[in-house]
Amino acid sequence: MRTEYNNALPNFVADPGYVGRYPDGAQVDWDAVDPDDFTDANTGKRRLPAGTVVSRFATGKIAPYGSTDAAASPDETPTTAIGLLASEANEDALAEAASGYGIIVEAMVWENLLPDAVAGSLAGGTKTALTNGGARIRYRTYSDDRAS
Repeated sequence: MRTEYNNALPNFVADPGYVGRYPDGAQVDWDAVDPDDFTDANTGKRRLPAGTVVSRFATGKIAPYGSTDAAASPDETPTTAIGLLASEANEDALAEAASGYGIIVEAMVWENLLPDAVAGSLAGGTKTALTNGGARIRYRTYSDDRAS
């Protein structure tokens, strides 16, 4: 009998047995998400890909690391990141976010498959922000050396 394994985790998770999640789901603060960086050309709505490094605002909502909550007084820009978005988040997809989006706070990941990776790796400041925010992320480089 053949058994198939379907990894329901995002493709950037290197070890499905080593994943810790934030205890509560989080709503996205779409007003803090830069439309220039995250707008889907097909829908015109903002979209955050799974694996996006996120920070939490004082309101409890999340946004990509480096975002500013201009509605806060004074403006709030978190200096730490709390983890990686566990699934894609889509603006105005109310059923999708009813209980909030999951956040991965502990995992072994393929760093070069993360959406925030530039030239195959996260910026050193982003890794520091994750560590300072309490995330325990271990990084590996994905490569596929199978012959075509």
